[in-house]
Amino acid sequence: MQPQSVVTPFPQGSPATELPKPVEPQVTPIPIREKLKALTRINKEIIGWLHVDGARIDYPVVQHEDNDYYLHTDAGGKPSIYGSIFMDYRIDWTRPQRNIVIYGHNMIDGTMFGSLGNFKKEAFYKEHHSIQLDLADKETTWDVFAVYTIDATRDTVETSYENDQTFQRALKEYRQKSLYTTDVLPTVKDEILTLVTCSNETDDTRLVVHAVKKKEP
Repeated sequence: MQPQSVVTPFPQGSPATELPKPVEPQVTPIPIREKLKALTRINKEIIGWLHVDGARIDYPVVQHEDNDYYLHTDAGGKPSIYGSIFMDYRIDWTRPQRNIVIYGHNMIDGTMFGSLGNFKKEAFYKEHHSIQLDLADKETTWDVFAVYTIDATRDTVETSYENDQTFQRALKEYRQKSLYTTDVLPTVKDEILTLVTCSNETDDTRLVVHAVKKKEP
């Protein structure tokens, strides 16, 4: 008896055996202006959105007439121990600024600026050093260039500088105080972004992360 050949239902490689490739849904990005317009219907003091690469920081940014209100008020205007991510009241974000300063609580559960402390580790910085800040219709990207701690009872975070010379000295000082050296070298022609939160060393210690605005192509 001749051995019977095994016949598969569909020859290998035939169209019948090839599954159709899934079609990726087409998602149209919502312009930042429209996103923020929707958020301002909730709270007119929402002025932007902050995203930090590699960290659990992805929040709306608010600004009040002082730096106390949003310490214990959420972005929706309700009382909260978490507070909000808020911009220093002295910053006029509608115009170019030498230093945009933003604050947030260092929450023990890692929310708000609770993961900003990752930047103390140089290994983390090497993998994640980009920050995105969207204000009105502007989407801006920033590169971290200095990370250090200060004693809040003695040191202050500058929001303005008298002239180019004082700004240049400040930039040099920030890099000198940094926990590690980076290849990012800001100049007096640049704008910088500063994120500030409490640090775990003492009640008066603050963590400061400086980033410089990337040039638009």
